[in-house]
Amino acid sequence: MNQMNWRFLENISEVVTSPFYILNETCLVDNYKNLLSAFKKHYSNTLIAYACKANNCESVLKALSGAGALIEVSSSLEYQGIINLNHDPEKIIFNGPLKTENDWLLIQKNNSIANIDSIDEMEQLYRIAGLHSNKDFRVGLRLRLPTSRFGIPVDVHTFNSFKDSLRNYPNIQYVSLHGHSNCKTGSLTHFANLTKLLLKTAEEYFPDTIQSINLGGGFLHPEIPAGSVNEPIPSWHDYALQISNLINESRWAYETQPMLYLEPGAGLVANAVQMVTKVIKIEKSGNNYRVTVDANALQVKPTRHKFNMPFELVKSQQDAEYHSGCFTVYGPTCWEDDILLSGVSAEIPRKGDYLIINHVGAYTISLMPHFIMAAPAVISLKDNTFNILHPRQSLLHPTSHL
Repeated sequence: MNQMNWRFLENISEVVTSPFYILNETCLVDNYKNLLSAFKKHYSNTLIAYACKANNCESVLKALSGAGALIEVSSSLEYQGIINLNHDPEKIIFNGPLKTENDWLLIQKNNSIANIDSIDEMEQLYRIAGLHSNKDFRVGLRLRLPTSRFGIPVDVHTFNSFKDSLRNYPNIQYVSLHGHSNCKTGSLTHFANLTKLLLKTAEEYFPDTIQSINLGGGFLHPEIPAGSVNEPIPSWHDYALQISNLINESRWAYETQPMLYLEPGAGLVANAVQMVTKVIKIEKSGNNYRVTVDANALQVKPTRHKFNMPFELVKSQQDAEYHSGCFTVYGPTCWEDDILLSGVSAEIPRKGDYLIINHVGAYTISLMPHFIMAAPAVISLKDNTFNILHPRQSLLHPTSHL
């Protein structure tokens, strides 16, 4: 953006204090619309539920809810939080391995979507359904994948016992099958295998009741920074074409036309947020340099991955001569390996410059611990001005992002 010069960033910093996040709501909503459009082009019965664990910033949730997205939650806290934002509870998918009796009763009352995560949770629902025989529970089943500890084992004995149990609990109906894995590469092979598993299970065990299949998350954004995964990055069109072809080849799916749910998180929000941080100190260390900024590593990559996120240098001295060299960017905490960027070969920043670190929307705000530093403000930009979406954490705003 041409407005991202040093003076503009300095003016923002004087108001909200550096470091701060910039949320690009247009980029966020465009990501949602582009992914949905790619799938609907090939399979019209597609809906997207944003996985709010990726970034639970209120402005992110409101922007996607306003664009028509469903929201996927994994806990009572997230579920109630989304409802408090006036999001339609019928457009919430409740996953996760822990649901209380009160959760199940709220899910039933609100007509939300919920997926059973384990046999223990199934038995919990049997007990609840028996106590509330006047209430109907329409639920989904999460299938366990070979690489996961979550979900229900996919075997004849388990599913036949589920079907038999429904004779005792006629107010329970299985209407959806769900799958999600910890695959980090977003490979087409993974989603092909998952799609086949869901379709096969629906056709063999629940052909008359399953109304939807849910592929979970893990869809990578096609512009994910180069080098962050070791496999070719599929386009959203690639995902849509492969998955829709498998659905269209299924006789059961052809006859029933089930709803297809996707639950992307990082793929929608990662490139929609930037971190702006100010350089506060430069030190030479042998042939290299240590650059200290006012943001810490947990505010940029709380998962502690080793990958350097793409960044931009905004110079405070436009006419000064900048020399190239190797440097590492450190945070201001007393933590020795508070490292934001490691072994960078580029122009060496100067004290007072700003670094803009890109692709930091996923698992920063939601996962960032309040370790030593206050949570940064979140702003948006429009027409050469800025809007404070969430103030910097303080005694007056102890939970400013939620």
